[in-house]
Amino acid sequence: ICTAIVGGVQLVATGISISLVDRAGRRPLLMISGLVMTLSMGSLALFLNFASSIPDSWRWLPLVSIIGSFIGFSVGYATIPFCIMGEMLPVRTRSLSGALSSSFNLTCLFLVLKFYTTLAEVMGYPGVYWLFAGVNLFGI
Repeated sequence: ICTAIVGGVQLVATGISISLVDRAGRRPLLMISGLVMTLSMGSLALFLNFASSIPDSWRWLPLVSIIGSFIGFSVGYATIPFCIMGEMLPVRTRSLSGALSSSFNLTCLFLVLKFYTTLAEVMGYPGVYWLFAGVNLFGI
């Protein structure tokens, strides 16, 4: 059921993002996106650091953190780069450049997913989410 909740939230957030891009501007949405993901990943890492001492009444926090991260991603990082690609790339090379950019994006996603468990073994799960929070903070 958690997967369905996260998927539904992501769908709604992406729809909202598409309508906000022209009104709010790309830069503010990208900065908000990075900030929301930083806070979400940081709160998840903090939860995982102190998981043994957190009372049962706070066990919903990881789900809220993941939902927050998906909302942050959907509002900016998921949609705006593809909008910008169509405007920035020259018409003559747009199809090839767009394909290369998308391939690079998906390759990076593959590498993150492939090495997630390895990172977790080396750094621990809290360390992985602190790393994600740091990368997002760097992107702001």
